[in-house]
Amino acid sequence: MGIFFLFLAGCQKDGGGAKPSITEVTPALSGYLASEEAASGAGSVTVDQLSVTSVGDFNKDMGGWPVFAASYTVTRRQGVTTVHTTWTPPDAKTAVAFARRTGNGAIGCFTPAIFQKAQKDLNSAMQKAIDNVQIK
Repeated sequence: MGIFFLFLAGCQKDGGGAKPSITEVTPALSGYLASEEAASGAGSVTVDQLSVTSVGDFNKDMGGWPVFAASYTVTRRQGVTTVHTTWTPPDAKTAVAFARRTGNGAIGCFTPAIFQKAQKDLNSAMQKAIDNVQIK
């Protein structure tokens, strides 16, 4: 009976309670973005100047709250090279990621599975284009 109760408590059919605040989401989003960027190349990565503007209503189809940001800067350091890349959304309706509460109530950010393949394909195409650039 106790195990069954714990299982049900971990399910988040309705979004896991109250919508998280910008203050709750910002550190989770920063960590998520840094880990995603770090996975795409060598060197250390930090996310700077993250400006979360709002947290939308829970989206049952996506499994979380959309998180919107005005911009953020990714800094990648590899040896003596430092590269800064600034991201701004194409419009105000584009979420940076989605947030959800974990089993212990903490906030975690993620990209819904439906977007992961498209993102991977885009990253691959961009890397191929960069690899083909010739400096004269």
